[in-house]
Amino acid sequence: MEPKIEEKWKNRRSTEEIGDWRDASLHTVLYEYFVKNMALSSDLGALIGYVLVFVITWYVIIWMARFVLSLVWPVVMLVLAVILIRLVSAFDIPELTDMLFQAVVVVSDMHQECQEYGEYEEYAECQDYQKYPE
Repeated sequence: MEPKIEEKWKNRRSTEEIGDWRDASLHTVLYEYFVKNMALSSDLGALIGYVLVFVITWYVIIWMARFVLSLVWPVVMLVLAVILIRLVSAFDIPELTDMLFQAVVVVSDMHQECQEYGEYEEYAECQDYQKYPE
């Protein structure tokens, strides 16, 4: 068994045989790197095992993230409720309505400007097309 392993290592291509790695495409460089540096089994069962371990690990990570989020979410909602109650109690109703109205005005102005810019770009593209017919 020992000679077979040694022959396998002797028959591997060296980096000098491949050429300069900077001349190769990205997928070729990555393939050569993984073939030379990763100990992967050629057995199909091992490959299926690797894929199953990856999928199981992925689902465990997702499940743990959802579990932690389900624990933290009520705390976030409670903190937001306390902030809103303090905000409402700190201002009078007319001041609060003025602030909300100003926020709506600013958002609507930004939306209108973005919409006008988009219409201008479409108009400019149409004008360029008419200016340079094929």
